[in-house]
Amino acid sequence: MSAPRVGVVGLGAIGSMTLWQLARRGIPAVGFEQHWSPNDRSAHAGESRLFRSLPYLEKAPGDRAILRAARGLWQQLEQESGHHVYFQNGGLVIGREDNPGLRNVAALAAGRDGTEANILDAHALRGRFPQFRISDGEMAVLDVHGGLLKPEWAVAAAVRTAVAHGAQVRTASRVRGWREANGQILVETGQESVAVDKLIVCPGPYAGELLPDLPLKARRLLLAWFAPDDASRVPAFQAEAFPSFVRESELGFTYGGPSFDNTFIKLGGDFDWGRAEEPSCMDRNITAEDLAGVRAVAAQELVGIDSSPVRAEMYMDAWSDDGTALLGALDADATQILAAGFTGYGFKISPVIGSILADLAGRGETDFDIGYMSPARFRREPAAEELLPERA
Repeated sequence: MSAPRVGVVGLGAIGSMTLWQLARRGIPAVGFEQHWSPNDRSAHAGESRLFRSLPYLEKAPGDRAILRAARGLWQQLEQESGHHVYFQNGGLVIGREDNPGLRNVAALAAGRDGTEANILDAHALRGRFPQFRISDGEMAVLDVHGGLLKPEWAVAAAVRTAVAHGAQVRTASRVRGWREANGQILVETGQESVAVDKLIVCPGPYAGELLPDLPLKARRLLLAWFAPDDASRVPAFQAEAFPSFVRESELGFTYGGPSFDNTFIKLGGDFDWGRAEEPSCMDRNITAEDLAGVRAVAAQELVGIDSSPVRAEMYMDAWSDDGTALLGALDADATQILAAGFTGYGFKISPVIGSILADLAGRGETDFDIGYMSPARFRREPAAEELLPERA
């Protein structure tokens, strides 16, 4: 492949998928990763990520179209790479019967599946999935296309497939910044300057360090693994019997699923573990207070799980101030393109975001509606007094 035309900063979930999509289209590309790829220093670590094919947290029509396209691209990555990264063992969405978002998911599931067999009231849910502690008035929708993704393998598969198509990869190469020069963009690392025609920035939780003027913050994200309280219960929590789940309850928004070794289950939730003020040196220590939320999930929402975790890890993710990702051009000429701040929902749609970014870099537009994610919504307009000429 000739000199790179498109640079990709960050080879985590979205950056790796972008590099793959660029390379498979024959667009010369080079990826920069400050660590290694995959790694445990970003938002894609943790051995598994949930996959849903039905929109629940996705509110905008554009989000829903992106989600609909995700499953096909995960399957495409598997076919091209030879890596099995998508495990379809079903996914439950659990909440109160009067939750309008859940009722909407139920209607979508019935329309797609042609049956209401996967819409479960409290009685049916207890009978079909006794691993969950269910209160009267709760219900669930079983997303038959839901399941689990292997994030580290997915990132590795995308990068390897991109390289096989001719992409260049520079690991241990931290981007310090970039500047325009002679009609190109010079990407500056600690070791070299690389000229590209367009630059796609996928910084993950490091967005605030590279782009401090944008409202993007890194948050600490704890994941914990738990074991059944008796060996006889292990089969009930293996992937064949125990689907991944998201749930809204008195504890807030929680989630979990089986581990790929069929030994433990992984739990998490939308609890406040604080910001990672300096992502490059984030505090990874875990306190008893940090564990309180996920321990409550094990004790109060599941049956037969020991509430003492066998393992816990602190990761981080990037969040935007308004809860919506930033996706689109950073400059008037659209030579610098940003994808960041997916606020906890980016991994399952990352191959679609990679495809959109390849569209923008390759042909300057995409068929997906992404206007509501434009970084321009945070662009500060100068105040009137700033527009006045200086007085003599």
